Amino acid sequence: MSDKSPVRLGGKSAEEAALELLEKIAAVEKREFYAHGKHPADRKYILDTYDECLTAAKGFRNTYGTTD
Repeated sequence: MSDKSPVRLGGKSAEEAALELLEKIAAVEKREFYAHGKHPADRKYILDTYDECLTAAKGFRNTYGTTD
């Protein structure tokens, strides 16, 4: 199921908001963009997560498979 909800981006474009959200998610998940530590953020992780963030920033959020 996908819900369309109004999103306030504080004057930012959806792409800018998505990038900020990606960075916050990566920090919480302890993914490293520029290092080769325990949890490097590989190409697939970055692109998939950015795509999910952009979808959310545009007001769509995929809710299937969640327990909420």
